[in-house]
Amino acid sequence: MGWRLFQELSARGLFLSGTHRCASSQRSPCSGTTTACDAAASPYRISDVAHFDLNFFQTAHQATLGLAPPPLVISVHGYSYAAEPDITLSDGTRTTASETDPVNRLRNALQKRGVGAYSCNRQEGLSLAYCGTTNVQGRLSNRSAQPCSSAASGGSGLFIHMEQKLSIRTNPEDLAAALQEAIPAEFQCDFGAISSTFFPQIAVGGGYETTIGLVNAVPLPAGALLTFTDADGNPLQLSLQGSSQPSGAQSYRAPLLLNPWGRATVSAAGAAAAPVKRGWARVDACAVPLHGVATYRSMDGAKLKDIIGVLDSPQVQAATMLVDSDDTNARYTGFAVANPGSSDITISLHVVRADGTLDRILTPPELNPLKPGVQIAKFLHEFDPALIQFQGSLVMTATGDQYFVVMALVEHQGQYTAVPVISGGSPPQQP
Repeated sequence: MGWRLFQELSARGLFLSGTHRCASSQRSPCSGTTTACDAAASPYRISDVAHFDLNFFQTAHQATLGLAPPPLVISVHGYSYAAEPDITLSDGTRTTASETDPVNRLRNALQKRGVGAYSCNRQEGLSLAYCGTTNVQGRLSNRSAQPCSSAASGGSGLFIHMEQKLSIRTNPEDLAAALQEAIPAEFQCDFGAISSTFFPQIAVGGGYETTIGLVNAVPLPAGALLTFTDADGNPLQLSLQGSSQPSGAQSYRAPLLLNPWGRATVSAAGAAAAPVKRGWARVDACAVPLHGVATYRSMDGAKLKDIIGVLDSPQVQAATMLVDSDDTNARYTGFAVANPGSSDITISLHVVRADGTLDRILTPPELNPLKPGVQIAKFLHEFDPALIQFQGSLVMTATGDQYFVVMALVEHQGQYTAVPVISGGSPPQQP
């Protein structure tokens, strides 16, 4: 049935195991046990690609996480236990998920079609046995640091584990239709290359609003996908206005189509009393590079307090910004930095005095490493209190062939303004 779903969903890839899960007698060192190969519960075999991570299958899966945008993976399995539902779904964890998460949208679309589908990520999941929590592809998608031995702490929205009875596997029409309804086709580029640009800070709720405006400056139409990620690297569900989806719909993605020389805007706002949601955004465009501005508004009821515009940011290996912090005037310099890649990165902060000499080098633990998808937004003096009174510059550098995205702000007596960030920069050497 895998190839049928691959064709009907226009998926970007189909990965098939080349061996039977019990083909090898060698035990996998990864966590979990099964009765699939032995009469008693025993460790998995290394031929079971879902429970062993030193193989091509896991390496290929890891490579897909670097695609733009990263794919939602559906891990298809089968069982024959009469007491189990027609389909058991999970996001690779037992963490309760919202009804807008892909796993629960799929569950609801299946039930609407009369399929006995249940989700490990709802209250009903407490009684379900096959939730895929030891699946090493799921753990990797859910950003476990050690997929072989450590369970993920929560779902990323990028993985669905699916156990099915034979009746579903031999007649997958309802499953295919439910998938098409619950999980719209991902953004794909069938010609040319995908170009990406970024907005390293998003703030919504608690009086904050964010609007992203994009412009197409060439005489060709441009398709794009705008993706929001929270500070922990998970999909950031927002009430969006202005995209092609229904106004106010909760989503973390907004597909866009810009006419030649056209523009598009997507706005996100939350209730003033709601907690502030923070994160970052990514724009993936097909063949035609797009650029734009993020506009941040701070509201006091219906009164506008602040409005700041920040241009989109490229991925960089180094960045330089001015620092003008003076606590006696309540003026503080800060930045937001995110890791848009699929691997850990390490970032050093080179603090440079106004005369061009190196003051100090900081290697904050929250930036070493900076996990995939994670964003950190802080004032410079929060990394080192001694910098609460400092004028000079800051050079941020990533180690080796690593990239990050960054923006900078100054808060002055409760008001905010953007600080230009210069791509690149080489810090002075230590004396």
